[in-house]
Amino acid sequence: EQLQKEIEHLDKDDSISLPHVVRELSKELLILRNYYDSLLIIGEELQMNYHNLFKKDDMRYFEIYIRKIERYVKSIEMLRELVMQIHDSYTSSLNYDLNKTMQFFTMTTTLFYPLTLMTGWYGMNFVYMPEISYKYGYYIKGRRASRRG
Repeated sequence: EQLQKEIEHLDKDDSISLPHVVRELSKELLILRNYYDSLLIIGEELQMNYHNLFKKDDMRYFEIYIRKIERYVKSIEMLRELVMQIHDSYTSSLNYDLNKTMQFFTMTTTLFYPLTLMTGWYGMNFVYMPEISYKYGYYIKGRRASRRG
């Protein structure tokens, strides 16, 4: 019950330490699951009553014990799934934010790429460009040259 309360509290937490807390809770739940699995194995072995140590009437107590441990194991599995859902939800939220940021950078790049290309092309300072000597290569240069000449 204490773990369940911690997990329910996690769902409201948006802090940076959430992945660490989720990992720790997941480890703790895994340890509990292994513990209950061990208890279940012990109960099943005792229920087999290989050497007839227990009376037939007492065997029902092992059945009750095994069912109780199985309920605990199912509860632990449910809590582990809940922890994984919270982790997946947190990861999805981070991915959504990252996608929005990438969308902004993509739009910015798309807008400025043609300007960068033109600036790079016209910012070159050398005389041997084929269009420079041609009369109609660059309209503005051609008009300036005809005014001077």
